[in-house]
Amino acid sequence: MPAFTQKASREFVESTVGHGAQAILEVAERLFAANPDWIIFFREIMGLDGIVRRTFQTPDSLMRFECSAEYARIREMLDALRQKQQEKAPVREVQRVVTVRMPMSLHETLKAEAQEMNVSINKLCISKLLKLLDETACRDLVPEE
Repeated sequence: MPAFTQKASREFVESTVGHGAQAILEVAERLFAANPDWIIFFREIMGLDGIVRRTFQTPDSLMRFECSAEYARIREMLDALRQKQQEKAPVREVQRVVTVRMPMSLHETLKAEAQEMNVSINKLCISKLLKLLDETACRDLVPEE
């Protein structure tokens, strides 16, 4: 692909991401104002069928969005809703269980960290998974099978 075409293509993706990011932020702000449970917010905005993945369908465009100020603001809203959940009875979504085999030393480390933070291991692991999903470099951290 000629250099000018690559540059034009990259500029188009960046402008599309910018426009889409602002539109997603506006939707997220409206939903956040309704004070939903964090699970609902996550599902509608960031989940597999959420507006983010419907808008940014390629890994490259999704990664660019995840580096944006709009995405950072959406993460702040998600974190605020998770904090509020502790203060009220949560709305329940059907839950799934994932069994993870890990070395005992890793389990003990997670258990100690959860105790220090006065949270359950489950809550700590969910927080860590959400953070990992947020890090654009996470794709490089997961080893191939």
